[in-house]
Amino acid sequence: AGMPPVPEPEPNSGLRNAASAAFAAAVAAVDPARLVAARLERDGDHARIAAGGRVRRWPLPLTIVAAGKPAAAMAAGCGAVLGDGAVRGVAVTADGCERPVAGVRVYAAGHPLPDTRGVAAAAA
Repeated sequence: AGMPPVPEPEPNSGLRNAASAAFAAAVAAVDPARLVAARLERDGDHARIAAGGRVRRWPLPLTIVAAGKPAAAMAAGCGAVLGDGAVRGVAVTADGCERPVAGVRVYAAGHPLPDTRGVAAAAA
């Protein structure tokens, strides 16, 4: 008879764990809700936004218009920071990226190519 088969080496679980951790950290670093929260805060009856070395204040409720894959997540980040009833507006996002956001009408539309749903959302 022949020689017994040589067993396959076990995958390097340490390398796999490190790669998984790096991927999770990269995804967390670009989380739209977290990025919004890093620049936005509630200041009494105003929203305070710090970006580009400038600080601006707007009275609440804050009206937002968001578009693109992260639109609903960004709107949710605004709502999480500012609180119930402090955000209103519209968010147009890609299929599968929608989520309910209090006070914000969220629409799913074609991506990367526009479709009639995007046209309808723009008219809203």
